Amino acid sequence: MTDLSIVIVNYNAKGFLEACLQSIYETVESIKFEVLVVDNNSSEKIEGLMKGKFPDVKLFLNNSNEGFAKANNKAINKCSGRYLLLLNNDTILLPGAVDTLYSIMEKSPEVAILGPQILTEGKTIQESFYKTPNLFSEFMRKSFYNKIIKSKKSLIGKRLYIKYQKEQEVDWVTGACMMIRKKAILEAGFFDENYFMYFEDADLCCRVRGKGWKVKYTPLARIIHFGGMSKRSNETAVAKEYRASQLNFYRKHHNKFTFIVLKTYLLLKYMHKAISFMLLFLIKKNSLAELKENLTDSGDIFCFILKYSYE
Repeated sequence: MTDLSIVIVNYNAKGFLEACLQSIYETVESIKFEVLVVDNNSSEKIEGLMKGKFPDVKLFLNNSNEGFAKANNKAINKCSGRYLLLLNNDTILLPGAVDTLYSIMEKSPEVAILGPQILTEGKTIQESFYKTPNLFSEFMRKSFYNKIIKSKKSLIGKRLYIKYQKEQEVDWVTGACMMIRKKAILEAGFFDENYFMYFEDADLCCRVRGKGWKVKYTPLARIIHFGGMSKRSNETAVAKEYRASQLNFYRKHHNKFTFIVLKTYLLLKYMHKAISFMLLFLIKKNSLAELKENLTDSGDIFCFILKYSYE
């Protein structure tokens, strides 16, 4: 049996995909592995790249963009490895990363999912593990935490940096890079395909922990994640998908009151955005064309959230 099945979902990031695949073949040393790539109907064709440089890769071509969860599930169904390594196409494995993750999993039969330390292109720490999403994280974390973690100079920044230097059990790790015990995902179920993108990793980790498995983070394995290379073309569509997945997660893992509080907060947030755009136009910071575009985008997301029901 294959030790490890490496799965990559690609969408319009051919250059990053090539670098990711190259890093796999250059750094994975002592493990018998296979690589599966699912392309979500990219406009950048990758068949020639696969045949020319990576002929051993198993390539699956979708006729439409099926999203992260469904595309991963398609590959997982074809995997023969005892472990799965899910990688974003805009990641690069650093030397020893996969071998270290594999070794830890072999020694930790209670662990279902293991995530590495993730670095930015500039080698600063990216967030890679989290508490289960809740109202506090929505209200507070995005306001200042993401900025603090990038600075080692402040006292809080130093404490957060230190937090990422120890191996520990966590609520969930990001799907940018996670090693999964196949036995655990067969028990808990594959990715929920109601998530097109975002929150599917948090949802999976919640479900495996609900089955009694553990989710862990280790700083001993490190990768680089460039971030967002498959989703920069349509910010409004991406924002809508994020909110759809967020609301779906809260509906699935929180009570109705918490869901309503989140929904109310999001509606007020987009109302505030619309008012801000109008004020910028009135003080002549934005043009009429920019105002119309911004109001259309915010209004579109506002209406989507308004229609989203807990039932």
